[in-house]
Amino acid sequence: MTFDWSQYYVLATYLAGVTSRQTDAEARLRSAISRGYYAAFCMARNHLRDKSLYQPTETAEDHVRVSGCLVELGHQGIAADLRRLRDCRNKADYRDVVPAPERLVQFALGLARRVLTQLPHV
Repeated sequence: MTFDWSQYYVLATYLAGVTSRQTDAEARLRSAISRGYYAAFCMARNHLRDKSLYQPTETAEDHVRVSGCLVELGHQGIAADLRRLRDCRNKADYRDVVPAPERLVQFALGLARRVLTQLPHV
């Protein structure tokens, strides 16, 4: 079934405390996937920046370049997890239909957790 994109607005108003109306489960799952990706991506970007290993451009290119930097540093596994997580985020953020979002969110959050726990070793 096609996702009702207006549910993101309902979720946004709920998160902002404007309303107490809950949104549907799919909007929450999709948002969890997206937030999981950004947690992992921003932590990786900032970790590399703080160690003077990467200078962010603050453009969409950072999404590819952070993974590339991790590969150059010999951390192919972290880079691969970050790329897979971005693929999950793209599905959640752009596709009208995401089959089994419950499974996708579990997979995505597992990837995010793995990236976050491995970053201190970079």
